[in-house]
Amino acid sequence: MLIIHVDVCSKITNAIPKLNFNKGNYNELRKYLDIDWDSLLQQYIGDVEMMWNIIKDKLLEGVNKYIPTTLPFTSWKKDKWKKPLDVEIRNLIKDKSTLWRNYIRSKDPLIFTQYC
Repeated sequence: MLIIHVDVCSKITNAIPKLNFNKGNYNELRKYLDIDWDSLLQQYIGDVEMMWNIIKDKLLEGVNKYIPTTLPFTSWKKDKWKKPLDVEIRNLIKDKSTLWRNYIRSKDPLIFTQYC
């Protein structure tokens, strides 16, 4: 048995969802964006800014509808240790794992007593 004292810090982060483009439903997005753009933009001829806003809003609406979101990997990944483990403790853990592996392979009671 090993008794280890470890100082661990945790931080709460607000993860911002990101678009998961790999899982998007692009066929439905194409159907959604298959509209008569000429008639939609006809009334705004001469106002490029308004035309761009209409195109952008329609595209963002379709993306929000047909592309799912996911949380970034770093939001649920374990934090690193506050300070690294001692070399002595790492060697004890390694020896313990080696003894257990050897016991499982051989089922030798002597190795088991060393492990315990």
